[in-house]
Amino acid sequence: MSKNKTSNKVSGRGKLVGFAVVFMLIIAPAVSYLYLKKGFDYRLESIEQLKEKPISSELRAYIEKNNPFTGNARLLHFPKGEIAEELKILNIIDERIVDRTRFDIVSFAEEPAGENKDQIDFLGASAPAMTSQEYQFLLLDTANLVRAVYPLGPDVGKEIMRHLSVIIPVPTKREITLRRDSL
Repeated sequence: MSKNKTSNKVSGRGKLVGFAVVFMLIIAPAVSYLYLKKGFDYRLESIEQLKEKPISSELRAYIEKNNPFTGNARLLHFPKGEIAEELKILNIIDERIVDRTRFDIVSFAEEPAGENKDQIDFLGASAPAMTSQEYQFLLLDTANLVRAVYPLGPDVGKEIMRHLSVIIPVPTKREITLRRDSL
């Protein structure tokens, strides 16, 4: 009779071990694959959206001639109407970007009085006339190619941040050197 109770305990442990094996060999890799595929598809979709966009020849000439930020990704702001809302979006983006050595925000608005925005370059009205354009924000990559244009809208800040995660180059990592190699 005690032998029967022992065999029930072994089969209970056997079921637990069997479940653990199935979990490790099938369920965990499947969940990991689905998670990684979702991230990969997200990145592919973002890259597809960031193909080079056509812009006016006047603006293209201006960017190539007057661009002091060569080598960095840039967000250009062309003010229209709702300047307070546009500057709010720029400030949110400015706060969220950590690596400012590879990204610049340039606004063609007049610098707001009483606000010290060291990270946003205000160039005033030095840009070519943009009144016919339907966008307020323009995203340029490190090669000065226009990758996205954004009209003012409710989710424009989120969309810009999503695209910046693809556009801003990742800094190269230092090579690991061993002490014995440096002696």
